[in-house]
Amino acid sequence: MILERVGDFWQNRHEVKWLAIVEEKNRCTSLIPTDTTVLPPTPVPPPVHPPTPVPPPAPASKYPFIANPVSFNRGTPQMTRITGMVWKIIDLNTSQFDAEPGCQMRLIDPSGQEHVSGVSGLGGTDSTCPDCGNNRRMNMRIGFAPYLPGACRINLISSWDGAQRAAEVEFTLSSEPQQYVHADFFPSE
Repeated sequence: MILERVGDFWQNRHEVKWLAIVEEKNRCTSLIPTDTTVLPPTPVPPPVHPPTPVPPPAPASKYPFIANPVSFNRGTPQMTRITGMVWKIIDLNTSQFDAEPGCQMRLIDPSGQEHVSGVSGLGGTDSTCPDCGNNRRMNMRIGFAPYLPGACRINLISSWDGAQRAAEVEFTLSSEPQQYVHADFFPSE
């Protein structure tokens, strides 16, 4: 440590340098004229963010059920046969489903005639036989003679007022091999 004599006192050189800096700063600040008006700083506006676009909600299904027809090459020349099942969800987490009563299938055949099934009930039965490979659970059935190949339209209606409960779906019955169709109607939500 190097000491210097300042007046009647001994000081460290580093302290002397520090004192010189403080004196220089005080001398500079005293040079600012006092009659100048100092304006307050202008506030900086917050950044403007464009609004985040909100995606439109997904369109809700117009009907409470969605039709899913499946055709099988096991039809007969004697009959046009359509089976169906209306499903309701009991518990989606455990995959429990049951039949929904009070509905009917409406079929427009290739000749333009309308056919309506019986009213769907609770539970269901086999559409063919349990080990046939094309068996489905059903609670509605349409059958008429003879087998009519061509474009068909099917939908689901309410049995008490005829209100449509599923969008109309089109499928085609082939002439060879003859087919039968099974339509599952699942809840749309």
